[in-house]
Amino acid sequence: MAYKAWALALCVLLGSPACAADDGDEESFDYGRDEMRSTIEGTWEGSSRSADGTEGPALTLTLTYTEPETKPLCANRTLAREGAYAGAVALRCISRSSVNVAGTLNGPLASSDVSVRGTFSVFSLRFDERGTLDANVDGRRLSAELANGTLDGNVVDESGAVAFAFSAKRRP
Repeated sequence: MAYKAWALALCVLLGSPACAADDGDEESFDYGRDEMRSTIEGTWEGSSRSADGTEGPALTLTLTYTEPETKPLCANRTLAREGAYAGAVALRCISRSSVNVAGTLNGPLASSDVSVRGTFSVFSLRFDERGTLDANVDGRRLSAELANGTLDGNVVDESGAVAFAFSAKRRP
């Protein structure tokens, strides 16, 4: 019974105006799928560096927008220890948009194309052609930041070690 009461309280709290703008007006996103899509889609070419910093082979990353294969099933929880820290936890609103991407990576991992699947996310109500790319590349995790037309990131293997870092620009 206590679980149901806690869940109800959390639902009420999450639906409260705590996440609204300070002036009472709800802000909205100034961009949509098409703007995000045109920013991340294309062929990205650049260089790679091994974990020790030595120059690696050239990199080609090709990305296209893909429709989601599944419906997102998300849940949010705020966990706190009772007592001194119970009042210190506050909800924080994060404005986030994401699109699914798929493609291929050629270069540092293999001389042939390796499959890439992931998401391109923007953590803002305003879009300035910046974002984060998180993807799976043949069992490895690719993480990159897009800013000023450059995609900078790394690929981490299953053990958590950096396989290589890269920097790429979109082919015109």
